[in-house]
Amino acid sequence: MINLLEYAHATDPNQADANTRPIGLVTNNHFQVLFHQNLSATDLVYRVQMTGVLGGSWSNLVTSTAAGSWVTNMNGASLVKSNPVGSPPDQYSVIAITDPALVRQTTGSRFYRVAVQRP
Repeated sequence: MINLLEYAHATDPNQADANTRPIGLVTNNHFQVLFHQNLSATDLVYRVQMTGVLGGSWSNLVTSTAAGSWVTNMNGASLVKSNPVGSPPDQYSVIAITDPALVRQTTGSRFYRVAVQRP
């Protein structure tokens, strides 16, 4: 992983941490994205995005704010943030984002990503 993502997900750049990368799963017939948010990385903006076509435009499901809170960008999208784990500067919360569309009612494919950048 590139260093920006190691920092964003509160992982150790000197160790292979495959089990802390963003994952996707189906819960209650909705697609869910789970990832770690470094609580010390207040200089980053996180966006969970989806698209129906790779190479197409991405739509934001949710976006973090500079203050560390989250806003939903798509009606029905939801977010659950766990209690903090660890201690600073490697303290993180597990973020679970749920797509509002039912998996069986979605036509075609859907692709998801966690985009991280410095504002």
